[in-house]
Amino acid sequence: MPTAIYSLAPARIGATVVPVKSVTVSPAIISEQDIHSGNPFPTLVRVSGAQPKMTITMPFAPAWAAIGTFDVFKVSVLDIYFAKFLNYIRDPGAVHQKFGLSGTSAAALLITGISVDQDGDLNATVEVMPTSDGSFTNPIALTTGALPTLASQPLLYTLGPVSINGTVIPGLTSAGADLAQQLIVHRSDGSKYAMAAGRTSATPRLFGEHADPGAIAAAITMDGANITANVIQYFRSYNAATGVVDNAASSGCSLTVAAGRIHPTDFSVTQGAIAKSGFEFFPLSSTTTHPIAVSVAATVPTVT
Repeated sequence: MPTAIYSLAPARIGATVVPVKSVTVSPAIISEQDIHSGNPFPTLVRVSGAQPKMTITMPFAPAWAAIGTFDVFKVSVLDIYFAKFLNYIRDPGAVHQKFGLSGTSAAALLITGISVDQDGDLNATVEVMPTSDGSFTNPIALTTGALPTLASQPLLYTLGPVSINGTVIPGLTSAGADLAQQLIVHRSDGSKYAMAAGRTSATPRLFGEHADPGAIAAAITMDGANITANVIQYFRSYNAATGVVDNAASSGCSLTVAAGRIHPTDFSVTQGAIAKSGFEFFPLSSTTTHPIAVSVAATVPTVT
């Protein structure tokens, strides 16, 4: 009998079916081999619990539509599927592996980073940290079921220009953000699984690579510069019907930083290639409002 094989399928966040590019389910068992009394080898494996998590890579637009924040988002329904194959195609039955939240367990969802290159697709990495409804109940349950269906072609974004302190500087070749959220998943009382978690802080930054080192050096100097107006990273959308990159008003996405600092990173060039420079933005916020503002109805400026 041949082995069963599985592949990727859509996921579900709350009531929304979302497209995915990759998924990982990590059991994250907490254990240690115990050795004592001069024995040459361990005599027991101590298992004190587990801190399971899931990681989803997906297009940014549906991730933002489902989560809607760069802070922590709580869900009580989260399903990841591994699609089973039969006779070389997806099995039509309700036999697919489903990793979902058990019982009344919940999960903290965090967009941990986004990135895109020229000609690419803006993707988000979403980390799922479940908390259990019982100290000895694994918050992730493995069952079988039918695959969910996407309602339509998801909206996709690609690279756009960057505006630094009110001036668009042509030449951007890649861009992204590291949200750097510190989420503490708390276990106590000898419990196997965590029942509480908290996002204590975040140190986000935006970054990019640019093909005009001279313009970047002139704009922010070799010592960096404060954000005196704002920094806006734009992303253009692909038309969902034609697949062609769009330039219509309000069709883009933007990330805006109103306060913070800009630093250059490496200036480099190799034989046969054009010179490039890196840069990063460090956003600041004196309140609980996230320092990166997102718009999904942005008009991307014309690059001349």
